[in-house]
Amino acid sequence: FMVIQKSIYDYAEGGEDTATTSLSEYYTTAVPGDDDYPTYTDASGNKVNKDTYVSFISSTDQSVSKGRADSVKSLINSFDSTYDYRLYEEFVEEGMITFSESVAGTDIGEQIDKLIANKRTYNKWNAEKELNDEWRTYLELIELQEQERAKKDRLLGETCAIGFKTANTDGGEEWQKGGACYVE
Repeated sequence: FMVIQKSIYDYAEGGEDTATTSLSEYYTTAVPGDDDYPTYTDASGNKVNKDTYVSFISSTDQSVSKGRADSVKSLINSFDSTYDYRLYEEFVEEGMITFSESVAGTDIGEQIDKLIANKRTYNKWNAEKELNDEWRTYLELIELQEQERAKKDRLLGETCAIGFKTANTDGGEEWQKGGACYVE
């Protein structure tokens, strides 16, 4: 997510009373025409759409804006796989989602909460496992390098490697034919 359309250093407070677009408004996932699309009220009292990442490319084709909004949503989801769960919890907390009946004696909201808790537990376990696997692979690579260094004819010694790096190959007998650092 390195395409920079709006710099984080160009941060300003947004709001409906200013044409200035804040960073969160700029990367909105709403498309022009949605109720939650960032707007401001101009001097004559009209609501005007703000410039956002979604509307950065001027087009009358709604699919262009929808495609750009979907790309932001996709990047958000790839950054945080529990984004949908957090939205659900926020909606429940604000009373925007309610469950009026249960199915087969089971409260649906309770089951969803258990599912979310299980997913978070799995994600935490999986992140720790992946980190341990990465470290194990790294340590195995270092061990393999040490084994290869122990074989006389396979790798240059560290002293020779440093000599090559600093181009200090003239002089000492280790660089002469038959020397420890001599390579044909």
